[in-house]
Amino acid sequence: MVCIPPDIAHLMGVAKKFVAIREKKNWQAVKWILRYLKGTGQYYLCFDNNDDVLEGHIDANMVGIMDTRKSTIGFLYAFAGVTMS
Repeated sequence: MVCIPPDIAHLMGVAKKFVAIREKKNWQAVKWILRYLKGTGQYYLCFDNNDDVLEGHIDANMVGIMDTRKSTIGFLYAFAGVTMS
């Protein structure tokens, strides 16, 4: 059995966007996120499967938007059939 803590990267990315714009409602959202993280620190994702396989899929489009010259990338990682990131 493998147990890992849940991924908090998405929450931290959201908090970073909120902090950049200094408004009261944004700080309230950041405080909510921090309270959520504090309350869920003891939880773990546990995988009990004989097919413990880590799979990764990536797709990229280099300079796909010609006006802005920006590239896009997407990825998906799954472990034992459960999406992780």
